[in-house]
Amino acid sequence: MSSLAEIFARHGSDKSAHGYASVYAMLERPSALLEVGVDKGASLRAWAEWWPGLDIVGLDTFQRGYPAGFAPLGNPCIVQADSRTFDARRLYSPEKPFPSLIVDDGSHRPRDQAATLANLWPLLAPGGRYFIEDVLPVDLLGEDHLPPWFAHPSRREHFTMAAFLELAKVAGSLAARVQRHDFREQSGKPDSVLIELRKP
Repeated sequence: MSSLAEIFARHGSDKSAHGYASVYAMLERPSALLEVGVDKGASLRAWAEWWPGLDIVGLDTFQRGYPAGFAPLGNPCIVQADSRTFDARRLYSPEKPFPSLIVDDGSHRPRDQAATLANLWPLLAPGGRYFIEDVLPVDLLGEDHLPPWFAHPSRREHFTMAAFLELAKVAGSLAARVQRHDFREQSGKPDSVLIELRKP
């Protein structure tokens, strides 16, 4: 059987390159999975292979186009919506349990991550885990030492200390155990930081 890292890589997901597969491979099968950020559907296909038959929902604005090979209502179920404001509770019912795993692989901008966390956290089942991928650790780097891609004038405004602290404030306001997984040295990527929140 293939490892989760191999599955992510085979489907074209960058979760292996960032180092996140080592964390996700340790998780028990969730009741359901909600992932923010579908893009071309690589990680959703990988999750479906890793946990066959799992109820999977992907949320995306699809500003870059709808992924080929997915029906709007299939498994995974693809929903076009803004994760910061969408009422995802309507996707679930007593027969369809709330997810015990939520993964934010969306815009990667700290304020968007904060708003998505605030919006989707109530949806997470008790005992569930919420992961925020690709968090640029501005608190460790400092605003004056951003990597070139993030320091570009079109992006710099999104990666400020104030924006990072806004994300930290939302995370800190929740009844959750928060853990930072730092894979930057392993991956060579400046944003290979995974934030994990565990719900009591």
